[in-house]
Amino acid sequence: DACGDSRLLDALLRLFCGFLRDESLPGRASRQDPEQIKRASLLGFGDPELKQQGRRVLHAAREALDVGEDSLALLDGMLEANDSYAARMKRRFSETGCIMDCISGQYDY
Repeated sequence: DACGDSRLLDALLRLFCGFLRDESLPGRASRQDPEQIKRASLLGFGDPELKQQGRRVLHAAREALDVGEDSLALLDGMLEANDSYAARMKRRFSETGCIMDCISGQYDY
């Protein structure tokens, strides 16, 4: 997927590296769970349980990378505010009802 902000891309790459190094998170699935994917796509981090899972992943990534708090601070803020490209698209669609408004020119991170 495209990422229009180098700070966000840096944070996402750090998260991915930390997630790969982490060995503490329980419940790693050997295959995808379609119901969980559907739930996450419909509710995102507006769902308290999914938000808590996101917090655990960020914490585990920090621990695995042994880096300062600031390296993933951008993602912390986005998680807490439920501010992602997908969440923005959903809000825009509910406001306009037009899918083209949702996907056109919305990369303003």
